[in-house]
Amino acid sequence: MEKAISIFMMILFLGSYSSAQSSEKIEEAKACFENYVKALKEGDEEKAKEYWNRKEKERYKIYDWQLRDMFFRKVNLESVDYKIRKVEETDGYIIIHVDWYYPEDSSKVIQKDVRYFIREDKKMVGANPIFILTRDWLKKESKHFVYHFKTRKDEPDQKLLDKMDNFYEKIVNFLDVDYQDRIDYFRCDSAKEVGGLFNLERSLARCDMINGVVAGIQNFVPHEIVHVISFKIMSPEEERLPETYLNEGLAYYLGGATFFSSDTLLSWAKTKILKDPKVSLDSLVLRTEKYQGNEGAALMSSLVKFLIENYGLDKFKKLYSLGKTYDQRIETLEDIYGETTKRLEKKWKNFVLSLH
Repeated sequence: MEKAISIFMMILFLGSYSSAQSSEKIEEAKACFENYVKALKEGDEEKAKEYWNRKEKERYKIYDWQLRDMFFRKVNLESVDYKIRKVEETDGYIIIHVDWYYPEDSSKVIQKDVRYFIREDKKMVGANPIFILTRDWLKKESKHFVYHFKTRKDEPDQKLLDKMDNFYEKIVNFLDVDYQDRIDYFRCDSAKEVGGLFNLERSLARCDMINGVVAGIQNFVPHEIVHVISFKIMSPEEERLPETYLNEGLAYYLGGATFFSSDTLLSWAKTKILKDPKVSLDSLVLRTEKYQGNEGAALMSSLVKFLIENYGLDKFKKLYSLGKTYDQRIETLEDIYGETTKRLEKKWKNFVLSLH
């Protein structure tokens, strides 16, 4: 009886000890995040780096991918506040769910983050989900890629790696850009897994253009490789992202879609223009989201093909490198090409209809 009571008390003790340990880790992670944000708000980047893991700081130009999203949307970190919505502890790391908002209206969430924290050098540090979720993956390197995969059955053969390297060199040469780094390619099992690596919704393929990372459910997704390499067209001093219709159009033109070739997209563009007289260049430029799915991909691809093959790569790269100009999109396009969008639209449609 006494032995049974002793065992019971020991279980209670260990349970409370484990609970205390768990609470301690969570509090450490929360403190890490709060100190990290404080340093960023004060403009002390070196201090902020102390709260992030070593490997990603060394590997990525902008190591906090979620903060980067706000940065490119021109959200001033000093003018926003946050609240921790939920905290989870799992085997080996802490997850903190964060909502960002403007102080004057806490009900309007600007961005929802899912942030990961791990222990490194006896302290908690931040990490991107891709760093956490792929820690045990295998990898194989080629001339231009680091190919990450889960099990030996997913290991790429040399023929695939050669194909990827050749495509890489083809795009670098075509765009005439200086891209020296290896691209990290993650071979995933599902659309949910692809999205999860980037803290985003389900997706067949995704990339981080700035840091040179691609993930997809296929062995090789040329479209995303184009995105990564073409970002080198942008001026690093400008700190801008390219216009969507140019960015996606170029990737569709040179890399096709996940399951469709660029020629298939062009045939769809021709069909769309023949059947729908309401298709306009102005709306494609100003309201790209109006054209969804395969039709949108087809029209953007055909427009980029038209601009490059009729006016040359230099003008296209100039337009591309200006990034998002928002209210000046039409004026910028007309200024670079020296024609009204009405005139460009007519030429574009005639060009597409002449394709075989």
